[in-house]
Amino acid sequence: MNHRFALFLVVAASALIGTSANTRCYKIVGNVTCSLKPFNRPVEIQLIDEDGLPWETDDLMGRTWATRDGSFKIEGCGNDFGQWNDPDPYLKFIHTCTKNHGYAGEKGPFVQSKMLVSESYLPHVITLENVDLHSLELSPLLADRLLMAQPGRLLLLVALVLEACVSAAADDEFEASLLQKRRIGLRLPNILHLSEPLVMEKRRIGLRMPNIIYLRAPDEKKSSNSRSWFL
Repeated sequence: MNHRFALFLVVAASALIGTSANTRCYKIVGNVTCSLKPFNRPVEIQLIDEDGLPWETDDLMGRTWATRDGSFKIEGCGNDFGQWNDPDPYLKFIHTCTKNHGYAGEKGPFVQSKMLVSESYLPHVITLENVDLHSLELSPLLADRLLMAQPGRLLLLVALVLEACVSAAADDEFEASLLQKRRIGLRLPNILHLSEPLVMEKRRIGLRMPNIIYLRAPDEKKSSNSRSWFL
C-alpha cells in the first residue's frame, strides 16, 4: 500500500508540474558589432532562460550564428513552474571581440558575454540595435562593484531608494509593472519609481523585488502600448 501511495504521489506531482508550467516564446532580431576589431570568427548567439533556484540549470531556448554583416535572428520557447512564473530570457554571445585571451575553442580563443533582454514574448518581436560586444564585455556597472563586498546589497538597496525618491519628485506619472521575485528576497516598498536601466541591472545581478512596484521608462510618457519589465 505504501508503494502504491508513493507511486500515486509521483504521478500526481508530475501531472501538476506538466499542467502548471508557464510557456512563453520569444523572437529577437538584432545586429552585433565589435568596436575593437573586425570579427575573425563567427559569433554564436544563444537564447537562454535563467533559472535562479539552486537545483535548476539555465535552459537553452535557441541558438544561432550572426551573418557576416553581424545581423541575427533567434527564437525559442521556455517554461517555468507556475502560471505566475514567466521565463527570464537573456542572450549569451560567444565571440572573439576582446583584447584578452578567451578559452580555447575549436576554431580559436573565445569569450562569453551576457545581455539581458525584455521579457516581451510573442507576438511581440524584440528588436535590438547594434550590440557592441566589446562594450558589453568591458562595462562593469556600479552594482558589480558594490556586490564585491559583503554589505554591497544593502548599499545597492539604498541607491535604489534614493533614485526612487528623486524620480518620484520629478515625475508624477507612474506605470504599474508586475515584478517577479528573484534570488535574495529583498522586501522593498511598493512606491519605488525605478528607471528601466536599473531594473535590467537588478535582473542581471539577481536581486529579488516585491510583486508590484512603479516603473518609469526614461523619457517616455505613459501610453497604451507602454512596456512592462520583469525581474
